[in-house]
Amino acid sequence: MRWVVCLLYLILATTSFAQQLTLKRAIEIALKKNPNYKTAVLSVKSAQESERIAFANKLFTIDFSYSYTRLNEEQKVKTEEVTIPPFLPGQSPLTIDPGDIIISRQNVYQYKFTFFQPLFTGGKLSMAHEIARLGVDVESLIEKETRLDLIFEVKKSYYNALKAKKFLEVANETVKLLEAHYRDAYEFFKQGITPRVDLLRTEVALSQARQRLTDAEANYKIALSALAILLKDRIDADYELKEAKNMPVLSLSFEDCLKLALDKRPVVEAVAKKVDIAEKYVRIEKADYFPHLALAGEYTKHGDTPDCDGDGLTDPERWSITLQLKWNLFSWGKTKHGVKKAEIEKLKALLQLEAVKDKVALEVREAYLKVMSAKQRLEVARREVQHAKENYRDTRERYKEQIDTSTDVIDAQVYLTRAENSYYNALYDYNIAYAKLMRVMGYAE
Repeated sequence: MRWVVCLLYLILATTSFAQQLTLKRAIEIALKKNPNYKTAVLSVKSAQESERIAFANKLFTIDFSYSYTRLNEEQKVKTEEVTIPPFLPGQSPLTIDPGDIIISRQNVYQYKFTFFQPLFTGGKLSMAHEIARLGVDVESLIEKETRLDLIFEVKKSYYNALKAKKFLEVANETVKLLEAHYRDAYEFFKQGITPRVDLLRTEVALSQARQRLTDAEANYKIALSALAILLKDRIDADYELKEAKNMPVLSLSFEDCLKLALDKRPVVEAVAKKVDIAEKYVRIEKADYFPHLALAGEYTKHGDTPDCDGDGLTDPERWSITLQLKWNLFSWGKTKHGVKKAEIEKLKALLQLEAVKDKVALEVREAYLKVMSAKQRLEVARREVQHAKENYRDTRERYKEQIDTSTDVIDAQVYLTRAENSYYNALYDYNIAYAKLMRVMGYAE
């Protein structure tokens, strides 16, 4: 009995069930798992840390150091014989014999605290902090742009999978209709009403339809695999895709779309902020024209033991406060050339901004025209499907009355299949074109 339970468990574990998947859920999964988007999010966090570092550079620092030095011998100063004359009458002069005065022990231990606070740098540190802060904004906008790209790719893949699913349904329905027609043709042939060639034509058409069904099944699986890759799922994952309830309708003019894109698109704002960054780099280079002022402090303690508690020779503690002024007076035009280079970089950033705006305008124009074209094709395809269905029904009825031939029925079926495929192709092309327009305008939904 136990082996039966194990066998059932293995069968259930290896059975693949199609999971229901809406477009909204697919986007949520992709945003959580996609490595490119996760990298963009991490870039924002990295920029935030850089901003904190730049802010810390404006504040004071305190450093500690500890050292041990062993000399070859105690440091001494040799003295000559010194005679001190008497201060009072009758006193004898005082004579100090020559000798050595110890000024440093053989073992020297020392620890030191140093303090440093920039007071004025010509705005260099403040501008560096502003650049880092703008860098956070730029990375955040790049993250939004990456998010828009990912959402569009998920939508495109999802709609392509839905399209492949509809093509599969059409192919399956075509096989069923041709099977029904084959049964009718076979009965007419048995009764001697139609020639054998009509039956053979129907068999060929049915075989071709079954082959197209096999191709449609493969294409649907490929489309699901493409979606699974975006969702970081198994490549053979099976999904039950849900249709959108309402088809999106575009009510904006091209001018409105373009204005919204230039105002809303993250990449435009990101490049505009790069222009601001370039301007601040100019100010950083100009900061070297000004003197730099800083406050420094130091506390030192030494001794001949590890606790630095003195050596019995000198005062073990020493501290100092220093006001430092540093001004570069001559460097062969280095500052001037640095300023010119920064100004050139600013001009490049302005030209890049202009180029990005032109690119966005072209993207909006292209996407807008594709939406309009797909909308028109969809309207034509919808009417064509209605006509093809009516034509197929009429042809089938006339065939049953032997007014039309089997070839007429097959032609009507081919026309219906082509019309339905054209309709679904136009429908999902419209959805993809609309999603692309929203993406280039800077909208996720």
